[in-house]
Amino acid sequence: MIEKIIPIFIAAFAVQQLAEIFDRPITALGRHTPFQKRSWILLLSSLAGWGLAHAASLTIITSTNPEWITWVISGLVIGSGTEGVNSILKTLGYAKDQKKAEATDANLADQPAAAAAAAASTIALPAPQVVP
Repeated sequence: MIEKIIPIFIAAFAVQQLAEIFDRPITALGRHTPFQKRSWILLLSSLAGWGLAHAASLTIITSTNPEWITWVISGLVIGSGTEGVNSILKTLGYAKDQKKAEATDANLADQPAAAAAAAASTIALPAPQVVP
């Protein structure tokens, strides 16, 4: 899994740096409100993220139908920069912790049953008697 995350993180970092570069020309083009400026940067970053995802075959999710949804989602996540990738990593971490907790709960629930089965399979021996 780490082999897939590293290229995605690098691409997201590259797009984030590209967004910093987009900032100056957009500012120089004219008077934009902060919302308009941010919208242009997000649009260009998303397009760059989609281009990187498609050119390098970087996918965030793998099983979607139709396939173009995979590229759109991957492009949006990569286009959002390292923040988007960190969000994905946190979500994966939470899911991993939840599965680990569920597995632990299942193991604890199985232990009394296993102990009862082990006790039932033991042979009861009479208590030793002391002879004077």
